[in-house]
Formats: sequence, structure tokens, C-alpha cells
Amino acid sequence: MTLFIPEWTSVTAQARLVKRIFNELDADTVVRHVVRDTGWTPSWFLSHPFHGWLTVALDVSPFSALDPLQLFETRQRASFERMLSQFRDFAAAVPSLPKMVLLWSCSERECWTLRERHSALGLAFVSRDMVERDRATLLQKAMRRLDRSREQHLLGEFFPETEIPAICTTQREFHADNSARLTRYFLDVDQEAASKLDVELPAELDGAVRDLSVRLINGVAGSGKTLVAVHRALLLAEKFPAQGILLLVHNTPIVADIKHRLIRSGRSIPRNLVISTFYSWAFGQWKTVFGKPPVLVEKPNGARELVKSLRHAFPQLVQTDDQLVEELEFLNDFRIESEDDYLAVSRAGRKFALRPSDRKQIFALYTAMLARKAEGGPGLFSDLPREVRVAPDLHLLPKYHHILVDEAQFFTPSWFELVKISLRPGGHLFLCADPNQGFLRGRLSWKSVGLDVSGRTRKLRKSYRTTTAILSAARQILDCIDGGDPEDFLVPDYEEMAAGRPPVSVVVRSRQDAIVKTANEIGALVEGGHAPLSAILVVYGRKVQKGLLYQKLSDRVGKEKLWWLNHADQKKEPPHGHHADYLRMAYVDTVTGLEAPIVFLVGIDDIFADLRDATPRSPGIEDKARLLYMAMTRAGSHLILIASQRIPVPFDRIFRNADVLLLF
Repeated sequence: MTLFIPEWTSVTAQARLVKRIFNELDADTVVRHVVRDTGWTPSWFLSHPFHGWLTVALDVSPFSALDPLQLFETRQRASFERMLSQFRDFAAAVPSLPKMVLLWSCSERECWTLRERHSALGLAFVSRDMVERDRATLLQKAMRRLDRSREQHLLGEFFPETEIPAICTTQREFHADNSARLTRYFLDVDQEAASKLDVELPAELDGAVRDLSVRLINGVAGSGKTLVAVHRALLLAEKFPAQGILLLVHNTPIVADIKHRLIRSGRSIPRNLVISTFYSWAFGQWKTVFGKPPVLVEKPNGARELVKSLRHAFPQLVQTDDQLVEELEFLNDFRIESEDDYLAVSRAGRKFALRPSDRKQIFALYTAMLARKAEGGPGLFSDLPREVRVAPDLHLLPKYHHILVDEAQFFTPSWFELVKISLRPGGHLFLCADPNQGFLRGRLSWKSVGLDVSGRTRKLRKSYRTTTAILSAARQILDCIDGGDPEDFLVPDYEEMAAGRPPVSVVVRSRQDAIVKTANEIGALVEGGHAPLSAILVVYGRKVQKGLLYQKLSDRVGKEKLWWLNHADQKKEPPHGHHADYLRMAYVDTVTGLEAPIVFLVGIDDIFADLRDATPRSPGIEDKARLLYMAMTRAGSHLILIASQRIPVPFDRIFRNADVLLLF
């Protein structure tokens, strides 16, 4: 069926008839109209991968008002001739683009009369009767293929919101002169359609706006979900400058990376758009409602210290401090407010099992924590959504017309509740998710968090970031776990994807050697002119000496050219301004949403041993498998694992073993 961008939601009789005509075109046809205020443009742009392009301008005036033989010019005729003049001027921008005027209220004979009168304009005139009679044949014959440069010019001129800055894509070709040959990139039709869902709601649907308030985009790794969210947020901010737009992202590094790329591409962040992590935004919501900043534990050890100070009153607890912190977070995240609720709730997918007696003790610990907080003690960050929800001055809560959530599979029920109460009445919630990566989601369903996405979901199955070799290798990691609901699990569409090279593993003698090897290989790549620094991302695991890794990388590329996305001083922006070229370094738990053509994984080889020794139902195994899948799919063309131990069977077959890297 024909794809309409944006979707046609109008219910007028004329719109239904036009849509019916367009729907009889080839299934690969796309019908667009311009959503930005860029002056006069035709009513529709039709495109097809084989037949080419066609623009159509609609006029509904009767022939009696347009008849060129009339002695006196009517207002409708003057408007019609002004439109034809604008169409002619528009034609000059893309001279080879076919242009058609659809005269909806004229007969075929009347259409011929007007065509003869305005023949010098180079426009095709057709009547409604002609289009309804010949339908697909007439329109498809009028289409014409454009060469790549003219097609890109057309998209950039009339649909600039779909253009992807070169720095925001991994689709780059590197050469020995250390330069990247950059071409123009655009969202594909599925991504563009997703980014423009519900951006135009006609007046006749105002009463149904609540039914259209939630949209879900499910996409495989590299399908452009973040691009869709960012492009949609920018489009909404421009189209509705008086409305508040909020884009929530899962972690701080990706927020910093998004802002950095936008600034380097020459774009500014609109004043009515906020891009933030959930907790940074929730902190601001809490502060506004209560009129002061919350008192919270210091990260990362504050929560552990809080548990240590309370657990002595509960000697029967045998769980570690870290496990107790995780369970207190679980109680907050899943809105569990009574001991009975806690005893009844499912903990499927949690990393460790608990007996009913354990749950009673933990809930008593939770109650003690809340009591201390009520007396002025510090609380957890996960307390924020619950406390805002029950605040006495909730009417002070800042609210938004549009909230977009990237990596929504990581959001918890309490997070979604705060998001929903922060939407204005009739506001729009737009979710982007990859259920294949959902290692924090605890097997939730959208319905369980109060979101009805039935009939409101689009799926993006094509990966543009990575290659068949890398994506298929990463998917083999997921074979060792129970994938959950098969409706949520997305199988990628490998058609037309680049084959690519299989991931490479380099095994060294120790963890310190792995760090040195990583730094040396990156130094050789950069010094050899094979890739700019921004094309490389280093992802490190839990057991890596991160300070040593930072030092060794600094020694090879220069400290001023290294951006450690998890460093306290570099989390929000790069260390030496936005216009420098940086090698990026990030902790594996925080790289969701990041990407690079070349990715080095260092210090994560222990996860393979955990996967080998586990069963599909082992506690925490799903988290580890999805974490590894996510880390591997950050790579665009080259994935290199630097390991201090051999990759165990059966995962060794995923990688090509090498002692020396020969990437280029």
C-alpha cells in the first residue's frame, strides 16, 4: 500500500477520494507533503524507486471561475493564476522534476482549455475524471527518475528535516589521506514516516486527540531510532515554537553526544526543546514542585553506604549491600507500596532469588529508609518519581505538549508515570525502543506500565549503522537466553545491508596488556591516516583499570583529543570545546545509543564465560546477554574485541582470531 508521509488522517470526502486514488499506485510509492513553513509548495510529492518523482498541485475551483474567456477576472481566477506562477517558479529549483496540476472540479474538456491557455508554463493539467479513469497508469507515466544529485537537492531543499548531518552517521568511507569522503544522507522512508507521525492533526480530529497520544517505534540496533527521535523533536520544536518539547534519553553520555553532534553539524538546539536524561529532568521536576533541591545520596557509593547504615537492624539479611540497593531501587521503580504487594509481585528476570522471609526483611529495610528520609536524611534517585507523584503542590509541575523517549525499553513503571503526569492534556508521547536490547526492562509489557500501543506501533527492521556480519554475530549472543515475547523480539531485515567483515578478537596475556594493545592499535590507525578520531569508540568493561586505559590512550592520541564520557568533568560536554575531533571512551553500561564506524571492546571477555556456564533461566543472564548484544552493535563497520582470555566455545565462532589487526 502507498506510504503517506505524514499519515493522512483527514476524514473529508475529498481527502478520502484522493487517498483512494493514490492507494492504487504501486506499493513502493511514497506520497509526501511539506510540513515546514517554507513558502508555497505543491500539494504532494510522489516518489517511487523505479518510476521516479512527480509533483502535484491541487486546485478545487470550478471552471466557471477559471475560464480565461471571462471579461472580468474573478478572485478565484487571480488566485489560480498566482498559484500557476508560483508553480513555475518552484519548477526552476528542480527543472527536470515533472509538474502536474490536478483540477478537481473541472471536466476533461475544460482541463484541455486551461492547458492550452497556460501551455507556456510547462505544466501538465489533468482533471479528476482523467485521474480516476486511468489512476495508476496516468500518474506513474508522468513520473520521471532523477539522478542522485538532483534527488538529494530536492530532499534537502523541500524536506531538510530528513537530512542527516554526516557527523551523525556511521556511513562513511575512509581513505589513506585521513579524510572522510562525505556525501549527503537522509532518513529512509520508514524513518521519515516514523518521525512525522501525528505531526499534523486536522481540526476534525481534535476530539480524538487523546486516542492518538501514544506512538511506539520498535527498531533493531542501528535502525535509526535515536535519529528519528532527534529529527522529530527538532521538527516539532520548529513547527510549534510556543509548545514545550522534551526528549528523554537513558544515559548522560548519549545526551552529551547528541548535543555535541548537533553543534558540530551547525545546528542549534531550539529554546523550546529540552534534551535530558531521565534523572536530571526528574531532579528539576522535584525541585520545581517542592521549591528546593532534593537531598540525595552521592553517586556511586552513597546508596551502598546508606544500606550499610541501616542493615544492622535487620541481622537476618544475607544479601550483599549491592543486592539490597538493587532491590530498594526495584521497589521504587515498580511502585511497590506495601509488604503484601511485594510478596505478590513477580521478580522474573531479577539477578537473584528471594524467599518470602527475605522479602519481608527487605521491605522493613525499605520502610526504615523512608522513615530516615522523612526526618531529613538522604534518599535514592529512584525516590524522585514517587515523591513528585504524591507532592501536595503537584499543580506546579512543569508540563509539556510533546514528550519523546529514546531507549524506552530501559524505562521503569515509575519513570513512565512521571512522564505521563508531565504531559499536558491531549499531549503526545512518542517512544523509541529496541526490545532486543532491553536488559533493564525486567520483562515488562507496555500494557503493564499503563501504555496502550496496540495499533500504534511501527517497526524498523533495517539496520543502517552496522553490517550483516556484525549484527548476525551479535544476534547469536541472544540465542542463549529466553527472548521473551516473540511479538517484541525483532528479526532484522538483512536485505541490502553491507556484508562487512566478521568481528575480530585479539587475545593477549593480561588485562594490562589488553589496555596497552588497545591504545597501540588505535594509535596505529590514526597515525596511519586510516580514520579520524571521531570514527573510533572505545567501550570498556567492569574489570578494566579505567584510569590506566585513559592514560595509555592519552599517551597515544593526546589528552586534549580524548573524550572520556563517564568522567565527572566530561559527562556533559567534551573537554576542549565542540569543534575538536575526539576519540571517545565510555563504560559498557552507558554506551546505549552511542555508535562509531570502528569500535574497540576491552575488558568484557569475562561475560562470555558467564554466558557459557549459564542456562537460559540463570539469574541475571538475560541482562548480560543483552548488554553484550548492545555493546557489539555500536560498531558500524569494524568490531574489535581485545581480550585477556580465549573466548569459550561456542562463542569463539563469532569472532575471527587475529594477532595483528589489518582493518584497512
